[in-house]
Amino acid sequence: MKSVVHRLVTACWFFLLSAVSVVVIVGCSGGKNTTSETAGTACGVERWPVKTLSDEDAARVSFQPKPSSVAALRALTPPSALPADRRIAPTELTTFTVRARVQEFKLEDDNDIHVVVNEPGKPNDTMVIELVDPQCKGAVHAVHRDMMQTARNDFLGICGELARRFKDCEADVEVTGVGFFDSIHGQAGVAPNGIELHPVLEIRLVQ
Repeated sequence: MKSVVHRLVTACWFFLLSAVSVVVIVGCSGGKNTTSETAGTACGVERWPVKTLSDEDAARVSFQPKPSSVAALRALTPPSALPADRRIAPTELTTFTVRARVQEFKLEDDNDIHVVVNEPGKPNDTMVIELVDPQCKGAVHAVHRDMMQTARNDFLGICGELARRFKDCEADVEVTGVGFFDSIHGQAGVAPNGIELHPVLEIRLVQ
C-alpha cells in the first residue's frame, strides 16, 4: 500500500513540476517571439527616440499639419542644445506641410531615406527630410508607423529604387512631417539651423 501511495505522490509531483515548466517555457518563448517581431531592428543612435516618434514627448506632438515652407523653416532660430530623448518646443511638437523640389536622395546606414529638398525656384535654399524605416527600433512601436511606411512607399513611387549613394530625383512634392532639429555634421543639403522634417508622414507628387 505504501508503495502505491509513494508512486501516486511521485507521479503527482512530476505532473506538477512538468506543468510549471510548460508555463515558464511558454511564457518565455511567447515573449521571445513577440520581441523578435515587435522590438525592431537597431538602426540609429543620435536622438533616435525623437526621430522615430518613440520619445517621452511624442504624445504631445500635434499631428494637425501647419502650412509652412522650406524658407520659413530654414529661418527658425536653432536651439542651443539638442536633448537626446526630449523634444524642443514648439517646433518639434509641430507637424508641418511644405511644398518643395526634390534634388537627390540616398539610403543611409540607419535605414532612413535622406532626401535633399529646396524651396521652389531657389535651388540653393535646401533642407533635409527623412523617411524612417518602420521596421527599426522605436518606429516599430510608433502610433504613426503605418503613415511612415506609406510615405516611404509613396516616395519610392516618385523617385525610384534606393541606393547607398545619392541619386538625382527632380520632382515637385508636398511633404508633411514632424519638425526636428538635427546636429550639423556636414550632411548633404542640411539647412543652416539643422531643421528637418523627421519623420515624414506623407508625401505626394505635385503636378
